[in-house]
Amino acid sequence: MTKVAKLHYSRIFYLEDDEELNEAFIFNLKMKGFANYKSFFDAKSALVDIEDGDIPDIIITDINMPKMTGIELMQTLSKKGLNIPVIFLTAFNDKEFLNQAQDFNTKKYFVKPIKDFNKIIEAIKQTLIETNFIEQNNQLKESNLDLEKTITERNEELSIYNEELKTQNEELLLKEKALKDRVLEFRTLFYSYPNPFFIIDNSTKIIDKNHAASIEIVGELYPHLSNFLFRYIKKESKLDFNKYFSAIRVDSNIEPVIITVENFNNICKRYKVLITSHPTNNNYFLVNLYDLEKELSLNEELNEYRSNLELKVQEQVEELRQKDLEVLNQSKMAALGEMLTNIAHQWRQPLSIISTCSSAVNYCLDFGGMDKKEIKENLNNINKYCNELSKTIDSFSNYINNEKTQKTISIENQIKLTESLVSSSLKADGIELIDDIDYDKEHLITAIENDLSQGIINIINNAQNALVENKDYDNRWIKMSSSVENDTYTLYIEDNAGGIPEDIIDKVFEPYFTTKFKSQGKGLGLSMSYKIITENLKGTVGVENSENGAVFILKLPLL
Repeated sequence: MTKVAKLHYSRIFYLEDDEELNEAFIFNLKMKGFANYKSFFDAKSALVDIEDGDIPDIIITDINMPKMTGIELMQTLSKKGLNIPVIFLTAFNDKEFLNQAQDFNTKKYFVKPIKDFNKIIEAIKQTLIETNFIEQNNQLKESNLDLEKTITERNEELSIYNEELKTQNEELLLKEKALKDRVLEFRTLFYSYPNPFFIIDNSTKIIDKNHAASIEIVGELYPHLSNFLFRYIKKESKLDFNKYFSAIRVDSNIEPVIITVENFNNICKRYKVLITSHPTNNNYFLVNLYDLEKELSLNEELNEYRSNLELKVQEQVEELRQKDLEVLNQSKMAALGEMLTNIAHQWRQPLSIISTCSSAVNYCLDFGGMDKKEIKENLNNINKYCNELSKTIDSFSNYINNEKTQKTISIENQIKLTESLVSSSLKADGIELIDDIDYDKEHLITAIENDLSQGIINIINNAQNALVENKDYDNRWIKMSSSVENDTYTLYIEDNAGGIPEDIIDKVFEPYFTTKFKSQGKGLGLSMSYKIITENLKGTVGVENSENGAVFILKLPLL
């Protein structure tokens, strides 16, 4: 369709309230070839059609019409966002009208009566051409914007793709390098492998071989003698090799066979042959030959190494056993020293009273001044405290009893024995022993008598030493309490010495670990307690810090 034809199909609205002028104008439009038009006698009728969706390409309207003027129509359309080009027809030349017309898409205005209708037709054509050009220009701009947007998006996509491609290339280079490294590693291992190693094809043609194969079988100086592995296999082994080579292609779990190989120097050796498929080429196979003489030699060396290792293990075990005995003896000597100290504390007060009473009786016998009743009372006191000394001897004798048989013992009795042995020593250091044990029911365990007491004494002695070291500490105490749950007796031994540093709390049960000077301790007490409770009593022992100090927790399985 030509451009002129397109213009003649443009939609035209003509508004004129004078019927004769209206018909004359439409007639002229027809004569000029315009067929797509609509005429109105008032502006409101035209507005209704436009609101219903019949949008014209151009409006030709009179100014003064009933119901709504041409200016008011254009104002209404402008508010609705419709910028339709308009040609005004007016019977007068009004400056105010001209000023108002500038607010709209006014292309021309003509003063009636119209003398030359061709000028209006030219104005219509010119307006339609301009409008069409503007629309095309806008469409072209939109197309350009869409094209720029598409180009931008494609550039962004291309940039992303380039980045991805760059990343893939870098990854590919890394993989290629890794592959080269693996190949180099494989070839290094292949050539440096101590056993003869071949790569062969289906006909046993040697594709490649390592250094050991060259030295032991093929020969460095005569590699041209044969390129087939089958040539070096002795006649009596060829059948076995062929059967194995055929079977390995079907079942990779076939057991290796032993063959005899005659090398380039005509020296025969027996090898265990292992064939596997090539990892990257299905037509190739890897052949590994194990020298049986070397294997036997290695086995002999391995057996000798095992024998030496067993001997060393036995020596180490014996050394550890002797060390354990030494630790046990040291612990016994330490315990004996503790007992002698406790005996001295236990006897100090009774001996002092006995000495005082005997001195009083001697004085009375020499100088008089004491009646018979007082003498008898002093002698009774001497007898009483001698009995206490005897009981102390019995307690310590029971404690050091050497009977090592397992028997059923009472935990509560062991705790009472322990308290009788340590109470005087604790009092001498100003330490209160708080007994919070529940004695309502007796709880039994199977153990060597006095093992539990020894374990508890070592823990109490450790707490006592810690309290004595804290010289500025007042109101020193050690408390023992207990609980029973699920056939397990738990004994808590707590002190208020401030606790154990966190960096060493996990080491306190290790042998020879001590925070004291060498002259003050050997670090055996807590280690021995741990050994007694975990091994002899089949229980557990742990330690943690409370707000007061350290808490040792002993758990013992009940009968």
